[in-house]
Amino acid sequence: MLQTPNKLHRLKHPAAVPSVADDSPQVQKSEAEHYPKLNSKFLAKLKQVPDAARSYYIGVIYELYRLAQHDPAKQDILKKLVQHQEQTLDMVQLCLGNERFSQYLDWSAVGQSKFWKQANKSYLVLLICASGMSDRRFATFLYSEADGKAIFKPLKLTKFERKSDGTLQQVDSVMTFGRSFPNASQWFDPVSQELRIWNRLGGGSDPCGTQGTYRLQNDEFVLQEFTARWECDPRKKGDYERLYP
Repeated sequence: MLQTPNKLHRLKHPAAVPSVADDSPQVQKSEAEHYPKLNSKFLAKLKQVPDAARSYYIGVIYELYRLAQHDPAKQDILKKLVQHQEQTLDMVQLCLGNERFSQYLDWSAVGQSKFWKQANKSYLVLLICASGMSDRRFATFLYSEADGKAIFKPLKLTKFERKSDGTLQQVDSVMTFGRSFPNASQWFDPVSQELRIWNRLGGGSDPCGTQGTYRLQNDEFVLQEFTARWECDPRKKGDYERLYP
C-alpha cells in the first residue's frame, strides 16, 4: 500500500516508498483523499525506469503535492505539475541526466525547487532533483498552456568546463549543477529576467568555481557572462577569469 504524503515527507530515504506494482496502487478509502492519484500515463512510464528509481519518482510527485497543500503562493503551478505528472517525470529525468540512478538520491530535494510566474501566464520552473553539501542538481523549464494542453519546454544553459588537458569545452545542457550567487537573495530576478548560477568546485572557505549569468529572451536562456576560477586552493588568492563574452 502506498503511503500518504503526510507520512512520506517524514521519510529520509526514497527506498522507504514502496515500489509501484504492475497494476494501479490500491489504498484504503479513508486515505485516498490524502494523496494524488497516479495516473495511467505516469504508471506506464514508471514501468520503463529501473526498479530502484520508481520509488524516487513517486516520492517526487508526492512531495510536490505536499508543497501545494502548504504553500498557497505556489499552489497553482504545483497543482499543475502534479496534474501532468507524466510530463513532470520527463523533466525530472532530464534533471537527473544520463548518469546511473543512485538509490541514495533523496526525492525530498524537489521541495527546494523555485517557481516564478511570468507575464504571459507561463511559469519558469527551476526543478531541483538532488541536493548536495555545496551544489544542487537542477533543470529549468517553462510551463505554459495552449489550446487546453500543458506545455513543458526544457531550457538549456550554456557553460564552460575545463578538460583534463586544460582546454575549455562549451557545454549546452538542461541538467546543471549549481546554486545561487554568494550573498544573492534569489536565483532569478523577475525584473531583469536574469538567472545567476554559481557552480562551486571546492569546499571550505575557498570560493573557487564557475559563475554564469543568463537572460530569458524569447523563451530561451541566453548566456550574458561566464567567469571561472579553476584553482581551489584557499592559500592562493585569485579573481574569477572572464571566459565569455
